[in-house]
Amino acid sequence: MNTVLVCGLIIAVVLIALLLMGAPISIAIGAASVLGVLPVLDTSAVFLTGAQRTFSGISVFKVTLGAFILAGILYGFGSWLECNRMVGSGSAAYGQGWDMDAIAACVVGGVSFTGGIGKISGVVTGVCIFTALTYSLTILGIDTNLQFVFSGIIILVAVTLDCLKYVQKK
Repeated sequence: MNTVLVCGLIIAVVLIALLLMGAPISIAIGAASVLGVLPVLDTSAVFLTGAQRTFSGISVFKVTLGAFILAGILYGFGSWLECNRMVGSGSAAYGQGWDMDAIAACVVGGVSFTGGIGKISGVVTGVCIFTALTYSLTILGIDTNLQFVFSGIIILVAVTLDCLKYVQKK
């Protein structure tokens, strides 16, 4: 069966199922597009080196290009959702500090600063930890500046543990 046809069928089935279950249209479109494209991308060829890439039979260029195209689509979709969420309340400082939150979530989730180590599931766990921390501290009425201090302490602990793990391997 043609891979494009398979992707189209997966997208259609997931989209219809989510809409029938009452999911918002934006979530349904996002989930359907991700689930429809993921089975086609065999990214294991990207990690091959030298002659292995040539003899593997998988076009590394096409896989890499497909991964970048999927990432671009998802970035655009996420931006579209965020723009819809903040209609009428935009400012130049919107999103300021999110870069530190992203780095912190990755480090807490197990992504190493030295590179090459980490899983997406760990990053999702790190995001959940920081989201729960932020909501909990806000509900408790803790000042925003102290919330940054708590986040900083968690980041320092995670980086220290990462460095100790790296030193023990050597």
